[in-house]
Amino acid sequence: MTHRTSRRARRGSYVLEFVLTFPLWFALVTAMIDYGWLIFQRSTLDAGVGIACRSGALLDVGETNQNLAVVEGAATAKLIEYLAPVTPDGCGGCTVSVGVRGVAPARTLECTATLPFTPLLGVYVHITELSAVDTTWLEWQRQNAAVGAT
Repeated sequence: MTHRTSRRARRGSYVLEFVLTFPLWFALVTAMIDYGWLIFQRSTLDAGVGIACRSGALLDVGETNQNLAVVEGAATAKLIEYLAPVTPDGCGGCTVSVGVRGVAPARTLECTATLPFTPLLGVYVHITELSAVDTTWLEWQRQNAAVGAT
């Protein structure tokens, strides 16, 4: 008889343990989901900026920078192409900036991207914007004809 009473009392303690531990479990799971989404979005943005900057850096800007707009346009297009599938609005809210810095033989291509971030659950992560910057050396480092003549 005491065995049945003990088992019945134990069944009640299972419910009590669940009620006491569920909020902690729920908080951990939602935090993992939110931070996992943040890390995924951040790594995608970093990779996209790096790939776009590298693809633009492989192009030749020309002797007198006549292809400068082509290089910057190629990097911008590649970045938007990379980020469009992972952003909810197809990168409509993205801010992209690409520019060539310096003079030959030390020219670099600097790519910057910012995109709005919306957490999946919004319980723990309160970041509204992600940004990334990448600077890559241009592969073609020609001296300007005008600079070399002086």
